[in-house]
Amino acid sequence: CTPSYSNCNDISKSTAVMASDNKDELVQRAKLAEQAERYDDMASAMKKVTELGSELSNEERNLLSVAYKNVVGARRSSWRVISSIEQKTEGSEKKQQMAKEYREKVEKELRDICQDVLVGGVSHLRRLWLRVGLCSASPC
Repeated sequence: CTPSYSNCNDISKSTAVMASDNKDELVQRAKLAEQAERYDDMASAMKKVTELGSELSNEERNLLSVAYKNVVGARRSSWRVISSIEQKTEGSEKKQQMAKEYREKVEKELRDICQDVLVGGVSHLRRLWLRVGLCSASPC
């Protein structure tokens, strides 16, 4: 029971209000992160919003899209720069190896981000399909 709720006996009502507040708080955090150009934080907040299971509003879908577009875009830009440096580095095998390892690190981050989006999208679709009766519980 939190001090902000006057009637702590109604657990289901309190839980619903907390989930709603949590979603609103996460969306607000995503907006703040966007203004601060902290797109990793924005993506993290919006990922949590999708994990709550409710349908996303147009604004929430846009926030999710902007967050991941910028997260992926920054990594792609980094990859291009590092890849170019790797190709231009001549004579120093150590520098070339360092650039290669750094490029591979960025590639792994990109793969992880894309995997995250795909898994989240599939989970969200599965919940929606179950809700509207497009599939049964287990094979879906």
